[in-house]
Amino acid sequence: MGKRQEVESQHQRTVIEWADLATIQGVKVGEHLFAIPNGGHRHIAVARKLKLEGVRPGVPDLFLAISKGGFHGLFIEMKAPKPHKSTVSQYQVDWQVRLTSQNYWVVVCYGADAAIQQIKDYLQLKE
Repeated sequence: MGKRQEVESQHQRTVIEWADLATIQGVKVGEHLFAIPNGGHRHIAVARKLKLEGVRPGVPDLFLAISKGGFHGLFIEMKAPKPHKSTVSQYQVDWQVRLTSQNYWVVVCYGADAAIQQIKDYLQLKE
C-alpha cells in the first residue's frame, strides 16, 4: 500500500472509530455506517473472484444506511488530505452521478474531520 492509500486508510479508520462511539439524535452512528471494500491492490485470483461477486471500481468507501431529508442514505468517498495528491477518478465521478440521480447524498471528503462533519450535517437534515 502506497503512502497516500495508507493515509486514506488511517483517516477512514478514524471515522469508523468516531462513529462507533457517536450517538446523534438518538442514532448510534456506528450501527449504520459500514465500509465498502472496493479499493486496494490484490492478487489477480482474488481480484477476479471479487469482480464476480460484484465489486465495482469507483464505488464510494463508506455508506451510512440512514434516510434523512429525502435522501436514501449517505455515501462517502474518502481521500487523503493535503499535502497528499488525492484525486477523484472517472469511475468515482460516474458512481457519484449515478448515486446522486437515485437520491443518495454523495460526498468526497479529504480527511476524517471532513467526513465526520458531513455525517453530522447529514444527520441534522429534517425528515
